[in-house]
Amino acid sequence: MKCDDVKTKDEIMKKYGLEKSQFSDLVAECELNDEFSTAIIRITGRTYWIHENEWVTFLEDKAAKYHQQKIGRLRRGA
Repeated sequence: MKCDDVKTKDEIMKKYGLEKSQFSDLVAECELNDEFSTAIIRITGRTYWIHENEWVTFLEDKAAKYHQQKIGRLRRGA
């Protein structure tokens, strides 16, 4: 029995409008991030489920860091 926030990769890709290559890159980045690696539940090498709540937190964190970089560059005049 799955938790309510556990989704398949297909459900996540469809819901967030991600292409397979974009999604794969984000999953790899998420797994390498110690803070968010628990968002991905590996069953086998290519089969996994995703904790949607943790996934969204990962994406929000990624967006915030990107935004901070952009603002920092603008302030420095780069």
